[in-house]
Amino acid sequence: MEIIRRRVKYPRIEIKPEGKIKVIAPPGYDVSGFVKRKQAWIDKKLKEISGLKRQVEDKDDKFLLNGSYYELKTGSALEIDSIRNIMVMPELTELHSWLKGKLREEVSYKAKFLSRLVDVNYGKIYIKRQKTRWASCSGKGNLSFNVAMMALPETLREYIIIHELSHQLERNHSKKFWKIVEQHYPNYKKAREEIKQYSLMLAKNGIWNKLMEC
Repeated sequence: MEIIRRRVKYPRIEIKPEGKIKVIAPPGYDVSGFVKRKQAWIDKKLKEISGLKRQVEDKDDKFLLNGSYYELKTGSALEIDSIRNIMVMPELTELHSWLKGKLREEVSYKAKFLSRLVDVNYGKIYIKRQKTRWASCSGKGNLSFNVAMMALPETLREYIIIHELSHQLERNHSKKFWKIVEQHYPNYKKAREEIKQYSLMLAKNGIWNKLMEC
């Protein structure tokens, strides 16, 4: 368990997809007592992670796309059979370019529409390979999205876009920020939990790991 002391108002516990526990608390705060009170919740989350790990153990040779696993076959050109969940995959570099293009097309379209709902403007859109973040928003209003978002269902990608657009109004994760998000994505809490599960699925997927390094 990692304990981080920061000048935060309230303590919180973060459990990473691999099961690592991080406690962030104010200086002098009784961390041991806090953890003891939250032990049932911690055990529940660790059990969920353990169960999910077992589910993805036999899917290392499959590709996670749009929330579904695809059986891979080699070929000269990329083809996707969404009915039988079969994907013909060329070189990893070509697959990366295709994923990047598809995500840019989707994000560009949805950000233009959703920004009107949130009533904000934004700068440029970037598609990157990021190891620790799904997306980010710069001080200039530029939006960066992780190409790994293509592994998620479309509804979760929409949540991430709304999340980043909401940061144009509130830079931190205050209560005010989450109220803005909730206004445009009422089920954001469920989305956050599902994204945590997909983070573990991606971390355990050999093909995505190679893709993010190529």
